[in-house]
Amino acid sequence: MANDTSASERPEKRAQWRADIGVEVELRGRTARWCRLPLTNLSEKGFRVAVADHSRVGDRVLLRFPGLAQLVGIVRWIDRGQMGCSFEQPLSPYVFEHIVRTLEAAQNRF
Repeated sequence: MANDTSASERPEKRAQWRADIGVEVELRGRTARWCRLPLTNLSEKGFRVAVADHSRVGDRVLLRFPGLAQLVGIVRWIDRGQMGCSFEQPLSPYVFEHIVRTLEAAQNRF
């Protein structure tokens, strides 16, 4: 894809803690329909998820966690079927911890 940022152009050092989570979330992007996609990584500043239909770098997306409010993200890179997004407004540490606990509890129920 011409709009993709390659892995070599992404910053490798990350200052914030990232949670490796394997849960499905709902994402709505360019097509204006909600898609269920696997979320693989979450931090206070962003997330990594499978590529949504027709997504492009710079697109605004809505992310919805089960039982939680939706959040706004911006697609920053697309590579190998994954896309990295930054939150329009970073999560507070308390909200981040709450989301991680909620998602981990949901994983343990199955």
